[in-house]
Amino acid sequence: MDSPVIWVMCGDPEMRCLIELNLCKRALRCREAPSLNGSQPLPERPDVIILDVGSSTGPGWQAARTLRGIGRLDGVPIILMVETAPPASRLAELGPVSIARKPIAMDELLVMVRQCLA
Repeated sequence: MDSPVIWVMCGDPEMRCLIELNLCKRALRCREAPSLNGSQPLPERPDVIILDVGSSTGPGWQAARTLRGIGRLDGVPIILMVETAPPASRLAELGPVSIARKPIAMDELLVMVRQCLA
């Protein structure tokens, strides 16, 4: 059986590397998330997406909406990394998501990933 695939979508290369390193050490396969502008085909379907949306008004929210609009990603859990707690109305439009507050506690993020995979 293949190990689960995690897309890590984070604009901070150091943070992305840290997350990917921790996930890979736990036998999870990380894939650099694709560009969402349609210029390249999507890689294999992930089991979980970790998305850094930044602030409650940042461009990451548009990426989250775009992900939810891609049919083949229906049902894929998304873990949002946020600076501040977003309003419930913003979360409702994305369907079920988990929230990881920044600065990220890696142990908590790993627990969230495992819960999404369960």
